[in-house]
Amino acid sequence: MKDVILFTYDFFENTTSANRFRVLVDHLIKRSDINVRVIEFQLKERSNTVSCEIGNIDKLEESISKHVKIFQPKIGTLQKLVLRSESKSLNFVYQLLFREETLTPRDLSLIETLNKNNKDGYIITSGAPYGIFKYAHKLARHLNFKLVLDYRDPWTYGYQNLQGNKSAYSLKRMILRNTEKSLLRKASLISTVSETLKSYFPSEFQHKIHVIPNGSNYSEAEISEKNDRTFNIVYIGTTYNDQLLDNTFFIALKHFLPGKNKEHIKLQFLGSFYCPLLKEKIAEFGLSEITIITRRLKKAELLPYLNNANLFLHLKYGDRSGIITSKQADYLFFRKPILLPSSDNGDLETSILHNNAGFVCNSKQEVIHVLEDLYSRFLNGETTNIQQSEDMLKENSREAIAKRFVDLILKS
Repeated sequence: MKDVILFTYDFFENTTSANRFRVLVDHLIKRSDINVRVIEFQLKERSNTVSCEIGNIDKLEESISKHVKIFQPKIGTLQKLVLRSESKSLNFVYQLLFREETLTPRDLSLIETLNKNNKDGYIITSGAPYGIFKYAHKLARHLNFKLVLDYRDPWTYGYQNLQGNKSAYSLKRMILRNTEKSLLRKASLISTVSETLKSYFPSEFQHKIHVIPNGSNYSEAEISEKNDRTFNIVYIGTTYNDQLLDNTFFIALKHFLPGKNKEHIKLQFLGSFYCPLLKEKIAEFGLSEITIITRRLKKAELLPYLNNANLFLHLKYGDRSGIITSKQADYLFFRKPILLPSSDNGDLETSILHNNAGFVCNSKQEVIHVLEDLYSRFLNGETTNIQQSEDMLKENSREAIAKRFVDLILKS
């Protein structure tokens, strides 16, 4: 029997990585030849981020929860000071001194609780944050297990993280590049969510990097016919300041509204409550009357919004072309047209066009035309659904992707 140990920071949170791992665990525990354990790292000094509200997921199934062990590692005094202060300056001082992410567990007492008898096993972990990669490597080396690194965003290879400082990012790359390269060299398998993200890595690692895209969190049985009498424009997830640099959508929507019955139109940002700039934009363009902005919602809470959408909204991530967000999988799954008001000239545009899933625009006039067309069809009672093949939907479900991931891991 093979051992598979998964390390996470956020297994109990409402995040893409947590959803990805929970489906992976569900698939693993159904196999009789695999012993599964999930180690959830919880650091008291870690502040909860806006996009990761603890306890905001549906209750874990008992079949999964019994495989989860919560571990609260002891951390150094300097780490505590930096994490509590949330000071960027102290954060970089720490990274400069220790050549590691501040959020890196250093307590190896976990080793004593892990069975070292089985020499056939894997340790899987996902970032960001990436301090857990270093810890996972230590445990994998101790147990003589293979190390699997799962990337959802770049670390030091690729684009600057959203809402990060350019100078700080350059310094971080300089400080941590050798650490990342060393871990990549030691990993037996590396996974990313897109071909673009894979392309950022050096050629010497390309042979062991595989693309495991994000899948939808929903099943076919959860899709239902629209029963809301409003024209709903829906955006799910966090909104970042970089996405609000381009005003094309807000300008177009402002010009679209005159003469329309605003009681029949809703703009819904579901999960963007903690973005002050978004609220400012909504007010600036006179859209407050039709706009709803919520905190991050549970999967079940999102379902009626997804089913009642007429149009899904993307907003490009500044000048970044290599971001393919997890919401894209849900957008595709619910088969409503997707609007990208200003092209990212990258992964979002490619996905929309490749799947014939909506509209990629490059001007206010193009966006207004899309809105007028879809609104007219809504008033006439016509469906706006996108036709997707059943095979495509099945292949991009989280369950199918989890199976592909497990098959890759066991072959590595």
